[in-house]
Amino acid sequence: MDSNYFCVTWSNSQNLVPKDSSPSIDLSNNSLRQIVKISIGGEKFRIKISNKHGNDSLEIKSLSLAKSHSQGSGKIELDTKKQITFNNKEFVSIPKGEIIYTDPFDYILPSCSEVAISIFFGKVPSDITGHIYSISNSFIEKGNKINEEKFSDEYKVSHWYFISNIEIISPTQVKGLVCFGDSITDGRFSSIDKQERWPDFLFKKLQEEKIDIAINNQGLSGTSLSTAGMERYEDDVLKQNGAKYIIILYGINDITKLNKNENEIIEIYKKVIKKAHEANMLIYGGTLTPFKGYRLYTEEKNMIRIKVNEWIRNSKKITDGFDEIIDFDLVLRDDNDINKVNDNYNSGDCVHLNSIGYERMKDAFNDLTIFNNYSFNFEKKQ
Repeated sequence: MDSNYFCVTWSNSQNLVPKDSSPSIDLSNNSLRQIVKISIGGEKFRIKISNKHGNDSLEIKSLSLAKSHSQGSGKIELDTKKQITFNNKEFVSIPKGEIIYTDPFDYILPSCSEVAISIFFGKVPSDITGHIYSISNSFIEKGNKINEEKFSDEYKVSHWYFISNIEIISPTQVKGLVCFGDSITDGRFSSIDKQERWPDFLFKKLQEEKIDIAINNQGLSGTSLSTAGMERYEDDVLKQNGAKYIIILYGINDITKLNKNENEIIEIYKKVIKKAHEANMLIYGGTLTPFKGYRLYTEEKNMIRIKVNEWIRNSKKITDGFDEIIDFDLVLRDDNDINKVNDNYNSGDCVHLNSIGYERMKDAFNDLTIFNNYSFNFEKKQ
């Protein structure tokens, strides 16, 4: 019996890529190099490839992994390149709607390592599975070029395609944390190729305190908790191997775009919490961040946000509430107007943050002891 543990150390939430975010040239019989940064390191891994939203099979003729020379360059450390197989073969055909794992492979990677995944494709479906707000550049070359040291910028795109996650395989258990949310968790408007989303800054803070938890970002821009959030919750959160903790920051789009009231949002939170506990996971609630000045802002919608945040802050005291509270609202709001984001953190649209704002969000984690133990105590105060 295999006694190894599996834990996701890097991931992204995927959906059907819009045509205007498709690769600049057809990927069929061409090569794609994508740069990602893992959280926790290890000595053995596997990669998950997804054709979940494809309308035809996806053919991979060859896939390799190497250490990235530098984020955004398309260049690898050539002597670190390793050929990765599927069932001991380089070629694999992934049916439409399916996912597949590579064979496990030995590879020493320290925590925070940048790696390049290079794929030479055969047939590629016209409907592509991916993540459009990667905030990281990927590179395409014509033909089979995955053994090349550097890809050019000619067909550079700022999206991820088909790569779903990277898992550590370890004889000892590694704990994982899933950050679940919308564009704020996705890191919208943070600096490209810099890895400056708030979960990235949280991981750095945990590492500084010698707390080894793998962080997985399952933010998906433009989505609402009550629609896409609930639809993907099981696959993107509850089924993530090794995940023991969830941080949820979700609800602004429900208020601003779907006109949900506080009671509707709170009821969804309760469902999410119940499912997390049934999956033996701890779930921490993030307060909704200020958005005064945003094009969809109204006083009425902001009052809903305030009422939702009041419930979140008090929910630790009730049976069906969050296990811990992360007060993002408190660290981001302006001292002179608590309903708006501090100007230093504003990306310009008054709802999304700049890289300074995303870094500031790590300060909401003022008690890191919430990650020291993995245990459950659902007998909360009434």
